[in-house]
Amino acid sequence: MLKQIYHKKNEYFDVEFFENEECTKPFDILTTNVRHLYIELKNGDVTPLIQLDADPSHIKVYTGYCLIIGLVITLNNITLNLSKYIPEDNAVLFLSEEDCDDYKNSITQRSIFYKNANNSLETSYGLTGDLALKELDHLYRKNFTIFLQHGTQASLKKVSKVAKELKEKYGFEKINLFVLHCFNYVYRNSMGSIFIRYYDGEKNHEPITLININKIITTNSTGILKPQNTQYLQVIDCKEIFEEYLKENN
Repeated sequence: MLKQIYHKKNEYFDVEFFENEECTKPFDILTTNVRHLYIELKNGDVTPLIQLDADPSHIKVYTGYCLIIGLVITLNNITLNLSKYIPEDNAVLFLSEEDCDDYKNSITQRSIFYKNANNSLETSYGLTGDLALKELDHLYRKNFTIFLQHGTQASLKKVSKVAKELKEKYGFEKINLFVLHCFNYVYRNSMGSIFIRYYDGEKNHEPITLININKIITTNSTGILKPQNTQYLQVIDCKEIFEEYLKENN
């Protein structure tokens, strides 16, 4: 069973753990019988994970995103089932062959494409050039989901260009974007256009308009976005993903 714990730093900058989000009910790691803990980091601060890793209780800790992955189990080092979050009538496009190799087995029963080193369209089973384009013809009027592992400013700008190409050149009507790790705030204006804005703790940077994206599907792995599901934004709770993983692997 996966148990979520919460944390805050006291005036000595020591991390204290709690059972509730309000941080009023202390959680004793030394005496707990729970062996699978889920924790959300704040602003990338890995101090709570270091403290948990130093503890002799031999617990397993799960968090959505962490560069020091040796300390915890993250979305990057479990077998994911992403198909349930991508509509069945969507083909999937990876923006690199590397991402395709890493995640294509997490998305089953979907037509899968990727951009190769020459920036040409290719299918996951070897069709390139005109043959790949012919495959697109068979999918005409179906929907597309573009996959990103990391939703950085540079990758999102590339998504914007690719989505425009898919709609204007190939005639696709609805394009979703799946981002495993989102580093940007997402919002929509009164005209229905989706914007993403990066905040570095000191200032907001210029927003990127994803005018050809109909919906963003992401996780709360970085702690920037809270779980929700609206017409234009779905944020999946990492705890849900880990619970499914534990259920299937224990």
